[in-house]
Amino acid sequence: MIRIVINGQDVQAYEKETVLEASRRHHIHIPTLCYLKDINAIGACRMCLIEIEGRERLATACNCIVEEGMVIYTDSPKVRSTRKTNAELLLSQHNCECAFCVQSGNCALQHIANDLNILKVPYDKRVKKEPWYQGYPFIKDSDKCIKCMRCVQVCEKIQGLHVWDILNTGARTTVDVSENRRIEDSDCSLCGQCIAYCPVGALRERDDTDYVWKSIDDKEKITIIQASASMLSAWGEELGFERSQKTINKMIGVLRKIGFDHVVNTDAAYDWMLAEEQREFLKRLKQQEHMPMLASSCPSWVQFVKAHYPQMTENLSALKSPQQIMGAIVKTQYARQFSIESQQIVSVSLMPCIAKKYEADLAVMGDAKIGQDVDAVLTIREITHMMRTCHIDIEHMEESVFDVLSGFSSGTAEERAELGDVLSAYNGRPWKEAEFDFYGRKIRIAVATGLSDAAKLMDAVLHQEAVYDFIKVMACPEGCLESVKKISVDDRIKDFVFSLSKELLHTDHEAWDMPCDGYIFRN
Repeated sequence: MIRIVINGQDVQAYEKETVLEASRRHHIHIPTLCYLKDINAIGACRMCLIEIEGRERLATACNCIVEEGMVIYTDSPKVRSTRKTNAELLLSQHNCECAFCVQSGNCALQHIANDLNILKVPYDKRVKKEPWYQGYPFIKDSDKCIKCMRCVQVCEKIQGLHVWDILNTGARTTVDVSENRRIEDSDCSLCGQCIAYCPVGALRERDDTDYVWKSIDDKEKITIIQASASMLSAWGEELGFERSQKTINKMIGVLRKIGFDHVVNTDAAYDWMLAEEQREFLKRLKQQEHMPMLASSCPSWVQFVKAHYPQMTENLSALKSPQQIMGAIVKTQYARQFSIESQQIVSVSLMPCIAKKYEADLAVMGDAKIGQDVDAVLTIREITHMMRTCHIDIEHMEESVFDVLSGFSSGTAEERAELGDVLSAYNGRPWKEAEFDFYGRKIRIAVATGLSDAAKLMDAVLHQEAVYDFIKVMACPEGCLESVKKISVDDRIKDFVFSLSKELLHTDHEAWDMPCDGYIFRN
């Protein structure tokens, strides 16, 4: 440990630690815009400026390594003046129409401007709007970009995709799709990590609430939304709920209050996917065709395989994701149950990622008979905006329960807990694996989270450095809903082993009638 002084306070710091890290450990606030620990510490935004006694020039705290005896000021007159000037310069190149920005109230630049009491910008406005395909699942508002490089670094270092890059030089410098491509022509997997890390709303999901409102207001339509308990924490986090308010029944009550006619549980479709997944796997295992089998429930992963490992496309499972399976069930089983036409049903889903918007738009996810399996996908932020439009009082909101599809239950979810532990380990690799005995045969499966680690897994398989029978990948680091840790790697392994090892093996597969008329597979 070494001794430094920050704002007159003696502070113990670790060797090779940055001033920013030492300050945060001691609850001394230094504002940042571009900083991401171990990913983006380039001092591009110039918000983390500090003054070091004995040095003429200000330094950036995010990449300034502490030294014994350093005397540091994080809010000196020189720091405040320069920081305010830098913020004003950023604002002069930023679309400041905050009233209708998705990040309004949660924008890092907005917070900094407020903290610095910036009431006007003394520089000429130079805001440039670049064209963007508005039908894409996510939107880039170039006039809001502050060139913090977060999206570039996250895409490269976390996901290994290199979709974003710095283009041009000098005053013309901008962040855009790499290699001068259009986003729809790039190999973007739509994992949404760039949106999650954008501090100012320059990247956002495509908003589909207008379409959903029109469907709700149309008396000739039946609007059905699917959701799951795994969305609870993210929804509660968006609204700032207390723990006691975060119940699935309260969320269902809100969805009904917004105006949805029925609310169904996506987890039921996940059960059917597991059942069909084991059937498909057993068939492939017996015939030894297109092995290892690659799970297909994560649309970002499917897109990644098609773009980066086209030789493995045939290894992808033919199954749709739970979202699409439930969408198809809604438009067939529900239509029969209520004696209505499929075209009268508007199928909506509440999902955690923008890749689901892309998936729902695909032509193979529907047909002329029922239309698209899912007509619209809403993110947590979109459904929250709809809730606020209705002025719903969460505290006094009545609870409700999911609608039940008659004759539709796999029973898998209820029995899943009986499985017990499955041996699994990292074995020095950036993915998790398990091996188990299946009627005298060793079955090896691997699970990876994050596309960078998925690429390493796929390369190992292609180079015959690792051999597996089944591979499951979730595009987001740590899996779906990273901050919640609702769906763990061990859960994925257990789910698959369960679906493969229960009594479903002894069922007459050909005679087992699925409730969605065969719409469980991709066309």
